[in-house]
Amino acid sequence: MSTRRVLFAERGTELRIGPLLEGIRTLSGEKIQWYLASELRDRIRNAKVRVTVIDKLARKQYEVEPRAYEGRLLHQLPPVRTPFGEHSPWSSRYLQGLIDVPFLNLTPGTRSGVIHDERYAALLEALQPLQMYVNGLIEEQQRAEEEQASQQSLRAIQRAFREALLALPPEEYDWFDVQARARNASGAARPGASDVILVNSGHRDFVFATRNRALQLRYLVRLYVKELVLRNFAGVSAEQLLERMVELSLYAEEKLKTG
Repeated sequence: MSTRRVLFAERGTELRIGPLLEGIRTLSGEKIQWYLASELRDRIRNAKVRVTVIDKLARKQYEVEPRAYEGRLLHQLPPVRTPFGEHSPWSSRYLQGLIDVPFLNLTPGTRSGVIHDERYAALLEALQPLQMYVNGLIEEQQRAEEEQASQQSLRAIQRAFREALLALPPEEYDWFDVQARARNASGAARPGASDVILVNSGHRDFVFATRNRALQLRYLVRLYVKELVLRNFAGVSAEQLLERMVELSLYAEEKLKTG
């Protein structure tokens, strides 16, 4: 660094780094801004400094804004202590955050990796209690999300069948008094209108259907169609049962809203 003579002094510090490796030269000002916003988020925020990246090739200027974490902030995490220091990280692909471990030894030269020595082993051992605690929080959150998704799926399926049965001939498909209830909102449904089928979540078809929400809803609709047709068209031939299943599936899936 050297002193530059100018007519009007500029506030701040200009930092020049050179020479640059060939691969570094391909970095744009925007990429540098994103890198600094992520890697130095806490230092920039705590120091309350203003960092500007000027890309003279692209003729653009970028203000480095420390990136904010998303999701739910976890409080009262148990501390992690080792013979070399202590810190409070969280480690899971479901979480965002940084694990600050100043006592680890980095690989020489590139400094892009961690040497697996006794310090690294001590860190892994110290993280075990925290791992159990965080896993418990993750499982609790997953159960809540699964319950919410299940309720949303149930409402979407009920709405699809209600609209499908309204569109089909009432003398053949008005099993739950949907026609009468549509005319009179206070009308009571017949017994069985609120039954929900039990689904084997371990079945290979269900596992395959969980690839996306739309596929899973169609799978559940078809299971429900099968049960309804078997219960309400008892005694008919197999060919007629299949025709009813195709008909009801067609109308129900057409009314199904996956959003």
